[in-house]
Amino acid sequence: MEWRLIIAAATVLTATTADARPAACNALDGATVVADDGTYLGKIADQYDTKSIFNKYGTYGNPYSSKSIWNDYGSYGSEYSNKSARSEYTNSPPMIIINGKVVGYLSRNKYKSGAIDPLILGVACFDYEPD
Repeated sequence: MEWRLIIAAATVLTATTADARPAACNALDGATVVADDGTYLGKIADQYDTKSIFNKYGTYGNPYSSKSIWNDYGSYGSEYSNKSARSEYTNSPPMIIINGKVVGYLSRNKYKSGAIDPLILGVACFDYEPD
């Protein structure tokens, strides 16, 4: 039920013209996601990109892939893993990288500086619909 509240909030916050996306979404489009241990976890892009973390059928968006932040039992998606984007307590979330520089972190940890919640990002910027 939590994701429904997030979807509602994201919809309200991003309601603009039909074709427009918030500037922050455009700035992150194409960014690389890399785990703290150096594992490539895909990129921030729409659901049609084969390397996108929002492509449910691709390696990096599939909830059963070991390299997906959406795998509830994997190192990068479990709410209990210190390497996970979906842990509220991690100190080592995946990095968001643009042009070789870390510009933020993909994390639900609201105390992590530069953290962006992956679910809010997906819903607000890429029409992501969680399972």
